[in-house]
Amino acid sequence: MGTIWDIALRTTQIIFAFITLGLSANLVATASQFKPIPFILVWATMVSVGTLIMSILGLVSNWYERLEGKLMLLFDGSMVAANLAAGVLIAIGLKGVQCSVAGMRNLKEKDVPSILVPKISCSDEACQQQLDEGNNYGIQLTNKAISRCSQSRADEAFMLLTGFVFLGTFVLGWLRLRKGY
Repeated sequence: MGTIWDIALRTTQIIFAFITLGLSANLVATASQFKPIPFILVWATMVSVGTLIMSILGLVSNWYERLEGKLMLLFDGSMVAANLAAGVLIAIGLKGVQCSVAGMRNLKEKDVPSILVPKISCSDEACQQQLDEGNNYGIQLTNKAISRCSQSRADEAFMLLTGFVFLGTFVLGWLRLRKGY
């Protein structure tokens, strides 16, 4: 039987997994108009799905002894690495851009993060006309662009938080194995 701390951390992992899955999947879905979709977003979505599965498995392991022990320690360790890597990759992908009109207005074309605009190309005439006129490199700096930036920042933060929560369950599992119960 797991401790109250383990159950609380596993429940937090499940909540964070749903949040990161929603954010990552939405970023991938709204980036589908651009080709190719940035690998960072696909990686974050895969990590979110894995996090959800491992969190549920970890919660179930509190009542099924066969799942406890070294196996859960391995799963928790891999989820620590995957979530922290995803959070750091998103942060690197955002290139320090501030999620405001003022923060994005002075960006040069080469500095636009691929997470916000995976590829600067246009699929319709209105976008192509903006691109031809040099209007923000074909990007409308509207609430949609700022929203994608804010979602990416939130996804980054929750990925990092999830990694630290998994680190907590990893430490609890390691201490439990060390004490022999």
